[in-house]
Amino acid sequence: MGGFGITQDITDRKRVEEALRESEIFLKETQSIARVGGWKANPDTDFLQWTEGVYRIVEAPLDYKPGLAEGLKFFLPQYIPILREKLRHSLETGDPFQLECEAVTTTGKRLWTEVRGLAHRIEGKTSHVIGTFQDITERKRAEEAVRRSEAILRAVLDNNPDPIFLKDRDGRLLLANPATFAVVGKPAEAVIGKTDAEFYDDPATGRAIMENDRRIMDSGQMEVVEETVSDPAGTRVYLSTKAPYCDAEGRVIGLVGVTREITERKRAEDALQKAHDALEMRVQERTEELTKSQQRLQQLSSQLLLAQEKERKRVAVELHDGLMSELDATKFLLEGKIMLLDQGKPVDPAELRRVADILAGTMKEARRLMNNLHPSVLDELGIIATIGWLCGEYQKAYPQITVQQEIAVSEKDIAEGIKVVIYRVLQEALNNFARHGKGDRVEVSLSKSEGAFFLMIRDNGQGFDVANAQKGLGLESMRERVELSGGEFQIESTTGQGTTIRANWSS
Repeated sequence: MGGFGITQDITDRKRVEEALRESEIFLKETQSIARVGGWKANPDTDFLQWTEGVYRIVEAPLDYKPGLAEGLKFFLPQYIPILREKLRHSLETGDPFQLECEAVTTTGKRLWTEVRGLAHRIEGKTSHVIGTFQDITERKRAEEAVRRSEAILRAVLDNNPDPIFLKDRDGRLLLANPATFAVVGKPAEAVIGKTDAEFYDDPATGRAIMENDRRIMDSGQMEVVEETVSDPAGTRVYLSTKAPYCDAEGRVIGLVGVTREITERKRAEDALQKAHDALEMRVQERTEELTKSQQRLQQLSSQLLLAQEKERKRVAVELHDGLMSELDATKFLLEGKIMLLDQGKPVDPAELRRVADILAGTMKEARRLMNNLHPSVLDELGIIATIGWLCGEYQKAYPQITVQQEIAVSEKDIAEGIKVVIYRVLQEALNNFARHGKGDRVEVSLSKSEGAFFLMIRDNGQGFDVANAQKGLGLESMRERVELSGGEFQIESTTGQGTTIRANWSS
């Protein structure tokens, strides 16, 4: 008994089968990575078929074979009627559909999924709906995170009083908050997509801002710059913090910034700087004044020492030539009379009267010297009476000079420490006029006004050039006495028009 057989070359078929297996493995791996699976369903027959990807997503065993009604229960209840309607509509019309809905796995895990479907036709007839089932939970979380971030960003932008903005590499405004539009003075639609040079009314303002932006983008470094915006309402100053905006590769693709108006602060800083400069200048001027005052005091001290020595010498001469001479004469006469009396001889009364006259003159001279050193009448009667006494004595000594007095204050108006200053200034002024004035009238007034009192001494003498006058002891001593007592001193004089001396003190 024999047999026969047929041998067939199936090499190509085996290759196709191997390629198909490789394709299936590749498909499974990509579906696993993408968290996607496939399905086939018919709502009329309750037919449902899943690929491994769907089983993996819903965490069901591979031997689990649900019908369509049972399979739809993996979705939340509100999505089930929608999915049924989508399936039926696609089966009837052939239209594709797509729906995002929430599902629950066999372990109770909630997922966001995307269901896509398309009618499957065989020989022109629709037999099933096929589609994909993808886990998009991570994508939905990312989208929600983006929405939250956008909401936070929008809240920050909309509620921030400072302008915040984003520009592209060419300086066009891509994003800005309401504060930015308020600064520009135009609505968003008139600003977004345009450059500063285009939307600012003052082109110079826009060009200056864009120049700063280009420099920052070119350098790749953040900068804080002051920028000025000019418009019909005036000029405003802003402090802007700007930084380059880069893509994922680190390339500069734009600029982000925030700015704050500092106009009032700049004005305050400028005012403070001016005040500081003025204070520095005043300190310098005051230092120079103090230096000059110190030099003047040193000069005056030296002059006062010389004056003291001169005064001592004058007093010594007057004592020697006046008092001592008269006392010597008195002593000589008295000794002569005593000798006569010792000899028992008579003394002529006329000679004794002569001695008395000499003593009276000596006493008068002594009082004159004492008054020159310090007028006792000032202590006894006060400054007003002393002024009257001094002017009277002056007219006795210089009968050709008339002294007019106008006293409009009371004794209590004048502080004790100033009375001697007034006396010495008047005494020095009268003596100067007698020596150098070459006039015949002096006016002396003492008045009070608005809490201050004033001394004025005016004469009709020959006057002098104050600017070029030699500062002798008399003028300087008067000034120093007044200023050291807290007053102000002034001399007005013109050659040929007399001299006026003024001093005033605040009460």
